[in-house]
Amino acid sequence: MKQFLLKNKILFIIIVPISLFLIAAGFIEIDYDITTPAYLTQVQSVIEIENAYQQEGTFNTTSVFVNEHCSLLEYLFAHLNKAAIIEKSNEYIDGTSIRNSQSGTIQKENSITNAIITSFKAAGMEVSYNYEGVIIHTLATYAPENLNVGDIISKIGGISFSNLDEFIALFDELSVSPEYWNEDTKQCNLPLTINGEEITVTNLAYGQTKEGKIIPLFGFYYYDSYEIDTENTNPQYTINKTNSGGPSGGLMSALSIYNSLVEQDLTHGLKIAGTGTIDINGNVGQIGGMYSKIYTAYYLGADVFFVPGKISDDITTDNYHEALKAYESLGNPESLKLVFVYTLQDAIDYLTTLGEQDV
Repeated sequence: MKQFLLKNKILFIIIVPISLFLIAAGFIEIDYDITTPAYLTQVQSVIEIENAYQQEGTFNTTSVFVNEHCSLLEYLFAHLNKAAIIEKSNEYIDGTSIRNSQSGTIQKENSITNAIITSFKAAGMEVSYNYEGVIIHTLATYAPENLNVGDIISKIGGISFSNLDEFIALFDELSVSPEYWNEDTKQCNLPLTINGEEITVTNLAYGQTKEGKIIPLFGFYYYDSYEIDTENTNPQYTINKTNSGGPSGGLMSALSIYNSLVEQDLTHGLKIAGTGTIDINGNVGQIGGMYSKIYTAYYLGADVFFVPGKISDDITTDNYHEALKAYESLGNPESLKLVFVYTLQDAIDYLTTLGEQDV
């Protein structure tokens, strides 16, 4: 044994330090997140429409895996994966596993509700719904303790609002009004009606606008929240539980529902994937993880991939550039068609026209 060690001394001098480093690197957590391709989920398995028209192809939402606060070893290996996104962790988001699960569920449920409303309207079907207020889907680490993910805010200072824009304008106005905001202490005690009960919330942080004005920060992120009156909505539908979360399946959910409600099959026998949020007016919004989602679609054989597109010839978006970058890194594959859309109607129009071509 001693003779063996002496003969392989140099080899051990090289291997042992490397092995110790790799072992240690596997336990060292760093402030980076890694996003990698995951899977496609057929929307019909999530939302089933009563007496739906049949389709030959499929509509699919696109998922990615996100490894938050990865290890040093994972960080190093991620640089060898051309499909991975490596980003600095957001230190201000409350990213515990419980919070992530709650946030993902809220965002997905909100996305499905919006998809049902906008697709039913696009198909000319009966849909009845009520505005509830804004729903908190994510909290920052500095958010007040009496705010929770899933809370619905319906009034500010006793004043109602009817949409997100009105909420933002009212919040911006009242949060710095002398009635609630103390500029000397940098504290705002703002009465919010949450889940039907008025609660005073106090900011634990403050920031500065581009103009240099000091403002209170409450650290919550929100969406418009709607409740569908199912008794006055036809046809009826069933929402099945899945393990996925987040808002990015909104566009594809809306397309699948719309296709179930109209006689013409817009799938043309293709595997259609995509991503993007949706609101009740059919507007498609930006999402995260776009670069890796293009790889997911390509690896799993999607024929068409819908991307939240550029707003105009002069205004482009991060999603637009990320999608093109990933597509080019794949060699601009002819098997996958990238389609940039800004609304649900854009996607419907594309698929309708596609039916007039050789597919």
